[in-house]
Amino acid sequence: MTINGKESMIYMLSALAEPIRIRILLLIAENGEICAKDIQANFNITQPTMSHHMTVLAERNLVESHKEGRNIYYSINKSNINLIRDMLYELTIPPIVITNDSVKEKIVKQNKKTVDIKVNGATLKKKASVPKPKNSIEVPNIEEMKKNKKKKGDKKKKEKDSKKKKK
Repeated sequence: MTINGKESMIYMLSALAEPIRIRILLLIAENGEICAKDIQANFNITQPTMSHHMTVLAERNLVESHKEGRNIYYSINKSNINLIRDMLYELTIPPIVITNDSVKEKIVKQNKKTVDIKVNGATLKKKASVPKPKNSIEVPNIEEMKKNKKKKGDKKKKEKDSKKKKK
């Protein structure tokens, strides 16, 4: 998918962020083609609000419309809905791994943990979700830190006591 294709997809998906628009699309899909006044009859909203939602859906190319006399009929734009479906489906497919030995060696050299999984004859790769750190961090010695803190506290106490004695 190209950058313009992604932006177009985002533009279409933004219309679906409003629950009433999803319900409108479901109603249109259920009926195949439906008149605007029949859509509005199924919702408890004013005509200008319905008009706004239908305009958004039409601008985003999610519905197609045609006018017959005074009525506007809406139907689902199947090609764009199918594009959205395909894009969402692609999000669920794990990446396919090339089983070439040289590729595997490169992966091992890059110190990335991979797990080869076979699903329906295809080899899939699952990367570790957390990368290995570049630099190791030493764990501090807690006991030593406590002793140093105690020494500092004792030193401050002695200083306070000596100041009191001088007064």
